[in-house]
Amino acid sequence: MTRTFAALLTCLLLGVTMIAASQITEQTGAAVQTTVSENWRGHYDLLVTPQGGLTDSAEETGGLIEQNFASLTGEAHITEYELDSIATMPEVEVAAPLAFIGQFASPALEAPVGAMVEEWDENGFFDDARAFKGAVSIMYDDGMQLRHLQSSPSESLFLTGLDNVTIPEWDPEAGETTYSSEDVPSLKIFDVVESIRCECDTWRDAGNAENQDPDQPAVLYDTFEVVPELYSSMVAVDPQSERELIGEAGGFLDTLIEFEEAQRSTGEEPCEGDPLAERPPGECLADLVDRERYPHIHERVFSGNSELIWDDADTDFEAIDWEDLDFDEDGLPIGVDGVEHVQAGPIIPIVYSETEYPELIAEAAFPEMAVFEGLDLDAASEYENYGEIVYEDPPADAEVHTVNITENLVPFIPQLNVGFALEGTEEPTRFAEAETAQVTPDWMPGRIQRSEAEGEKLEDAPENVEAALVNEPQGFHVLDAERTSREQRYRPWYRNLDFDARPPNGTLLVPVDSYTPGEVIDVDSASYVPLGLYAPAESTIVQPGEHEGGNLPPSFSGRGALLNSPGVITTLDAYHSYREELRVDVVRVRVAGVEEYSPENLNRIGEVASHIEDLGLEVRVVAGSSLAPVGVYLPEFFEDRTDLGWTVEEWTSLGAAVQVEDAQLTASWLLLTVALAGVATLACAVQLAGIRTRRKEAALLTSLGWPRTRVRRWFLSEDLPLAIMTTAAATLAILLSTSILPRVAAASAAAALLVTILVTAIGAASAKTQPGRSRNVSSSGAAARTPSGIGRRLALASPLAMTLSALSLLVLVSTASAFVVVILTSRTQAGVTRIANLVNAEVLLPQTVLAAGAVTAGVLMFGMGIRQSLRQAGRQHVMLRAVGWSRHDLGTCLRTQLLTSLLPGVALSLLFGLAALAAMDVTAVGPVSLVILGVPLIAIAVALSWAARHIRSV
Repeated sequence: MTRTFAALLTCLLLGVTMIAASQITEQTGAAVQTTVSENWRGHYDLLVTPQGGLTDSAEETGGLIEQNFASLTGEAHITEYELDSIATMPEVEVAAPLAFIGQFASPALEAPVGAMVEEWDENGFFDDARAFKGAVSIMYDDGMQLRHLQSSPSESLFLTGLDNVTIPEWDPEAGETTYSSEDVPSLKIFDVVESIRCECDTWRDAGNAENQDPDQPAVLYDTFEVVPELYSSMVAVDPQSERELIGEAGGFLDTLIEFEEAQRSTGEEPCEGDPLAERPPGECLADLVDRERYPHIHERVFSGNSELIWDDADTDFEAIDWEDLDFDEDGLPIGVDGVEHVQAGPIIPIVYSETEYPELIAEAAFPEMAVFEGLDLDAASEYENYGEIVYEDPPADAEVHTVNITENLVPFIPQLNVGFALEGTEEPTRFAEAETAQVTPDWMPGRIQRSEAEGEKLEDAPENVEAALVNEPQGFHVLDAERTSREQRYRPWYRNLDFDARPPNGTLLVPVDSYTPGEVIDVDSASYVPLGLYAPAESTIVQPGEHEGGNLPPSFSGRGALLNSPGVITTLDAYHSYREELRVDVVRVRVAGVEEYSPENLNRIGEVASHIEDLGLEVRVVAGSSLAPVGVYLPEFFEDRTDLGWTVEEWTSLGAAVQVEDAQLTASWLLLTVALAGVATLACAVQLAGIRTRRKEAALLTSLGWPRTRVRRWFLSEDLPLAIMTTAAATLAILLSTSILPRVAAASAAAALLVTILVTAIGAASAKTQPGRSRNVSSSGAAARTPSGIGRRLALASPLAMTLSALSLLVLVSTASAFVVVILTSRTQAGVTRIANLVNAEVLLPQTVLAAGAVTAGVLMFGMGIRQSLRQAGRQHVMLRAVGWSRHDLGTCLRTQLLTSLLPGVALSLLFGLAALAAMDVTAVGPVSLVILGVPLIAIAVALSWAARHIRSV
């Protein structure tokens, strides 16, 4: 292989690399821009809070903000004036306010346990007293397993039978009450635990079927708690602006908007006419309430949420015929004085979340323990009759009745249409209602107290998270009335002493629609803005062990590791029912006239943020945000105070789009620079390596009488095709590129080679070396007598081969190590957000192709160096074989020759790689060190393999 061929090949590689690398870099930049543009913007651009409105948790975690509203302090508010100022700015498209009213408390619910018997007078079920024993076990899915919540009733005995009762009856003709006795079905319950405690019989009458037609079912029951108290946050929004903010997904707000408009136009006065009649839309608030699902609430809204007030002084109760009492169209009793309607409290429309309750499963079994033949209820309740069975366990094979409680719940409406039957009977049907209505206490869950993970916890923290934090437990919250189940709290109470968040007495919450967190907005998208309200609370257990991979559910207390999306959403008008002035916690702002991702649009958003800050508010630019995984360690999670371990949540990382764009574009430009620099160095080195040969040629030509100017023109004419090829390739690369850096890189690489061509041609022609004085390396010094010595002399006799080998190794090491460093560093700088993962996936292939192109050039040059070394010494190898050298000696000579040729390149690449590794701030030292050491070792192995094959051909 001649110098001219090597120079031509390297110029060709440089030209192809300039064009290909520039285009690949352009495509990488376009891919980054496209991916970021498609995923950079959520539903709004600016998050506006009062000064100090977000807790320090955002600052403690590098700007990360918890989803929904877990980072709010609630200590300061945005005034109505400030809200109006923001909304009326011409640059603002939507300003959606958000106010947090308080922690909504949905009370514990009870369900009936007892019997319903059809035609009880004929079927004989109550003829003999019967004993039953059992419990309703409530389980709930805690994300890891079905966990036992409570059992009700605890250790109780149920007795059914006939009981003789005295029944009063009013005789309107005689004007007096008469009394009669009658045997009616009855139910008694014996509390075993309480009986042991008080050392007494604790029978209580649970009810009887008095005054019932024997042809009608006998319904006997007592109620027991089956659903624990549930806390969830209540928020207020402007439904109009909220609908504009979330677009088509906000259809669940339409009824809320309609209800609010009707309230403003008609007030909360009682409706006229028949509640079942058809009316024009907006004429009666009750028409916006689901009458079948909420009959009681529909009736209350129809009456204007009023109640009858009876004046004891003016009302003659003895004269009222209660059985034939009629009411007029206003709901007042006809012919009764001293009665009037009084509004009980304001009417509050709400949209509730369908996912506040975890899955609750009830397993009930109440098997028959004994039949007391011939005994009535009183006789059976004597200890001598029931004493033998009261402490017995129910049969193990008793039939278990399973009910999904959650499917029967009406969220935040205190009623539950579920009953549990004694064996052989039907479930008693009724709506089990809570004794107390919902309340909104004047406190909210505070921010979780966290610390950064250290020591062993940090070592065990999950990988690829932006922060690793440890929650501080706050103590257990009891879930059931029997105090047998509890959950850990991680949030303290924050009490707002500035106002009382409890609603006025008689307040009626009216459900007008519902929503399911996770279905309102695309929570799986790369872009996500915080405090969007509609993301489901999710946390995945990553701690190795039996619970790994499970998902934590929201807590009952509202103070657990997860803070769910709001359970109740109402209007700002309704918020006025809680307090007289409007004080907003958050305003979410979408800037007008912004579509694509660009520096101009980012500047426009920044300008609007600056204008809002002039009002004295705190503004965070959330455009370009994305969710990032955060590791959270949960200590003392279980009831025995053992740790659950590491979980992963997703928090909002501000500025993620800009961060990943800068990181990946910088990475692509660095790879472009390294690729072009490597190939250009090879091309220049080939030119410089030919100076010695050209100097001999120049000396020969001048000795023949050629003037140096003619020699110079001769050399330049030889290199003219290389210059033209290089210039054309650089020009094409510049024309095809649209950004400045690929153009500069191509021009610089071409300029470096052209200057080298010019310098080597002029320098070689100007040399004063005479042909007779040229020095042969092989003839200098002592004669080589061993195969190894001859191999070293043959290697030193081919400087071009040594140059190609050395520089090819340098290019391979620098390119491969640069690729590893750039890829790892860019991914670290880009972060682990969703948008970063998308962009990283898009640019990995073009960046790999770019690096592979430079590596390919190095591999070709390496092969050229080996071939040049073997080809130049080919005649000597044949001669040595001809004079009787064995294959072993010839093999030693060849291996020594190639290793000597590689030695400068190996040393140079190792020095360069280790120096670069020491100079750069590289966290992944292992992969980079592996490349720096691995490439020379692979080159040595390839050279030895090549030598072995070459021996067989000599």
